[in-house]
Amino acid sequence: QGRKGELVLDDLHFRDRPYDGWVAYAQAKLANVVHAAEYARRHGDKGITAVSLHPGYVHTDLARHVFGPVMSKITSPIMDRMGRIDPWQGCQTSLYCILGDDVPNHNGKYFSAANSPGGLHPYMYGTAQLQRGGWPME
Repeated sequence: QGRKGELVLDDLHFRDRPYDGWVAYAQAKLANVVHAAEYARRHGDKGITAVSLHPGYVHTDLARHVFGPVMSKITSPIMDRMGRIDPWQGCQTSLYCILGDDVPNHNGKYFSAANSPGGLHPYMYGTAQLQRGGWPME
């Protein structure tokens, strides 16, 4: 985390540079954002909506791949205290982007985390006023 996303198009698969899990993650997230924006630009006039999103700080196996299985077990309680949400809560932003009536008005935009039913964890996601399903970062 805290890594700057950069698309290294000549070495997307880390063949010529040392692999770093957080750098790879940031690169993948940035690629999603760029792809959605460009797809919307190219195909928005055809009634196609493309958005990217961050589902929230979801409890997945990502930490195991970044930190390794032992460190992941050690850090898990800390991550829970930092606002990590379960997969059901994490899918709410995706569902909002699929089902929300106003999402086509934000074609090509990046939607950030919503974690109902418990509301947003203020440390990670800002204020509860932004809770509804996800919100476009314009």
